Amino acid sequence: MIESLIASLSDEASEKDRHLFKLALRQLVKIAKAEQVQAIEEDFDAVYKVLSLR
Repeated sequence: MIESLIASLSDEASEKDRHLFKLALRQLVKIAKAEQVQAIEEDFDAVYKVLSLR
């Protein structure tokens, strides 16, 4: 996914720009994964609380 986004950059983009773009995309992916894990944990906690009230 990241490689295809980098490939879509303009031919005018320098190698440095491509490298910085790649680093930024990797950070965004890490953040997104962390947020997904947190959301899953929160959902699990909510379900656990509901089930434990029964």
